[in-house]
Amino acid sequence: MSLTLLDPDLPVFPNPDQAATDPDGLLAVGGNLQPETLLSAYNQGIFPWYNQNDPIMWWSPSERCVIQPQRLHISRSLKNIWLEENSPFLGIVLLSR
Repeated sequence: MSLTLLDPDLPVFPNPDQAATDPDGLLAVGGNLQPETLLSAYNQGIFPWYNQNDPIMWWSPSERCVIQPQRLHISRSLKNIWLEENSPFLGIVLLSR
């Protein structure tokens, strides 16, 4: 596996087909989290995984979880918990249906 080191000022992502199989989907390290970088990555099926004080790691795993809002069932108890927490996420999910 060869891991691409991204330039912190002008990151250029490799083809997602070059992502590692172990760990699944690891593609590159470095770069930045600027909006332009994120949009470029997301448009290619790449996403960052970042923890403070760690390098930014970019992933494009072979399997993905796709949530289809129109098919999502949110139980009443889960909805109540989210409403109690005043979660904006629930509002987005409910509006997406």
